[in-house]
Amino acid sequence: MCYQPFNQISDAINLLSIILNILHLFILHQMTELRTTKYFWILVNITLSDIITSLSTILYFSCGIRILIFKKFFTLIPYLVYMTAQILVVYAAVSRYLVLLISSIERYIAVCKPHVYKTNYLVNNTNKFFGSAYFLALPYSVLIHGEILSQLAGLLLSWVCI
Repeated sequence: MCYQPFNQISDAINLLSIILNILHLFILHQMTELRTTKYFWILVNITLSDIITSLSTILYFSCGIRILIFKKFFTLIPYLVYMTAQILVVYAAVSRYLVLLISSIERYIAVCKPHVYKTNYLVNNTNKFFGSAYFLALPYSVLIHGEILSQLAGLLLSWVCI
C-alpha cells in the first residue's frame, strides 16, 4: 500500500541526498591536498554509503517505481527486483555501520592512543578495511535473506521447468 504524500516527500529527500552527495564527492575530488589524510577516505566512504542507502530506499519504498515495474513486467522480474531491493536495503545499512565503525576506531586511536597512531595496522590500511567492509556486507545481507533466496531458487526452477 502506498501513501502518496509521504512517499513523494521521501523520494524527493532521497533524490536530493543523492545529488548533494555526488556534489560532495566532486568537491572532495577537487581538493587535492585533502587526499593524503585519513579524513578524505572517511568522508568518501561515508558519502558512498549514504548514496547506496538513498538509492536502495528509493528502489524499495518508492510507489512510482514499484508500480512501473509491476505494470511493465508480469513475470518473474518484479519479484526479482523486489528481493534485490530488500537485499540492497540490508546491504546499505550493514555497510554504513561498518564504515562508521572503522571510522570511529580510527578516530579513537588518533585521540586516545596518539603514540601508536602512525604504526597502527588499521590506521595504515584504512582503505583496505573500507573495501573489506563493503565486500563483507554483501554476503551478510544475502545470508539474512536466506529464506528469500531459497524461495527465489524454487521459483526459478519452477519457471524454467514450465
